[in-house]
Amino acid sequence: MSVSCDREVPYSTESKDAEAAVMLTNDSLGKSSKQESGTQSRSKKNADHVLSLKPTSYWETLTHMLKGNIGCGMLAMGSAFKHGGLVFSSFLVVILGIIACYNQYILVTMANKFKQQYNLSSINFPDTIGIAFETGPSIFKRMSKWIRWSIELFIILTQLGFCCVYFLFLSQSLNQICSCYNIHIDIHLLMMMIFPIVWGTALIRELKYIAPLSTLANMSIFMALALILYNSIFGLNVAVSERRLMGNWADLPLCFGVVVYSLEGISLVLPLQQNMKRKEKFLGSFGVLNLSLTIVVLLIIVVGFFGYFRYGDAVRESLTLNLEAKDNLLTQAVIVCMTIGILCTYSLQFFIPILLILPYFNKWMNARFNCGNHINEYLLRTVLVFVTFLTAEIIPHLDLFVSLVGAIGGTFLALIFTPLADISKRHNQHKGIFKWRTIMAVISLIIGAFGFAIGTVMSFKEIFVALMHDFEKSRGPKI
Repeated sequence: MSVSCDREVPYSTESKDAEAAVMLTNDSLGKSSKQESGTQSRSKKNADHVLSLKPTSYWETLTHMLKGNIGCGMLAMGSAFKHGGLVFSSFLVVILGIIACYNQYILVTMANKFKQQYNLSSINFPDTIGIAFETGPSIFKRMSKWIRWSIELFIILTQLGFCCVYFLFLSQSLNQICSCYNIHIDIHLLMMMIFPIVWGTALIRELKYIAPLSTLANMSIFMALALILYNSIFGLNVAVSERRLMGNWADLPLCFGVVVYSLEGISLVLPLQQNMKRKEKFLGSFGVLNLSLTIVVLLIIVVGFFGYFRYGDAVRESLTLNLEAKDNLLTQAVIVCMTIGILCTYSLQFFIPILLILPYFNKWMNARFNCGNHINEYLLRTVLVFVTFLTAEIIPHLDLFVSLVGAIGGTFLALIFTPLADISKRHNQHKGIFKWRTIMAVISLIIGAFGFAIGTVMSFKEIFVALMHDFEKSRGPKI
């Protein structure tokens, strides 16, 4: 069977462009054997560049996976549990965690099979799903090209959305620290002050060199979470009856959006797995995938449960905002640790959209200015950092933006695209007596469709209300 694709991703002989091309290409598997042979030849040529990349170890990859899933979303879990209630939110986290882990496992398995089947040196998320669609029924084949572009767009928007949230969180945290010492600086001005530092981390081009930042980020965030839990549990004198076990129906989509946001690491799995020294260590009972997501799910439940249990309806969009920082060095240490952790996370989340956009940007720039691929890349990184900064300035409501990002991009990437691809790929295969894989795919699709529709509408509504409130507040009292 041959697989067709009309899209061509530009290939460059310069190392960094080739690295990006390796992650993005190998999708023109051809309508004929001649095209398949050409793809295999190009894949072997690209393999030299794959080998030139600095591979990561098991622990470095685990560090990246943890860092990709632990961040602002974790701190927003107190607010999520407020919307969903203690019992329902805990149940939702476990269910979505299992489905997210399963879909990521299916994605990696499909990618490995396609690499073997078509003799590819490397394959990325959009092309894995695209090939699965092209090998399926006619209705899937017709959507294959569209699905590739859709996945690329959602990955770019979602990953850059995470980066926007980081700008918001950093500015709010610094504002909280400054207030402790009676230093009052506008949040928007703080964003401008931290821009050069964030920009500097975004210029790091290799996963191997991002690993130390991820390690520092994990250490800082785990220390902060430990201090937050200590503060939430120590001296706790609240009865369970004082907290909702299940939230209001109207608030459940907001809970869903934040949980999906916290579990949406699917964009990272293939780049991280394919950059490992021993790729077989990514899957398996104690592989990177299972271990990292188990830790993440447990952390989400513990932080969200005790965050809401301690503060109740007064819990804010980030748990650090509930801490009394003035004259409290412990609280200030928490905020500083989280600030360092999130600052060191930006470059990892920023890495994926760069891989997707860079080949197209190089082609466009070289056709007009011929500046060289290295200059093009640094220019692209600078422009995208500025875009995330500007977006964060426009929508300074952290919890609502987190929910919107999770409801749109995270839902499609984590819960919809992969199960559809699995159904397409296995349409001619025996599915077993209980058809459990089909059942898992259908459950994931139903939850994803519900979360996308309801979560997106509710998030946009909440953002509109919040912006109108800000506008009315800026006008001052009516005379």
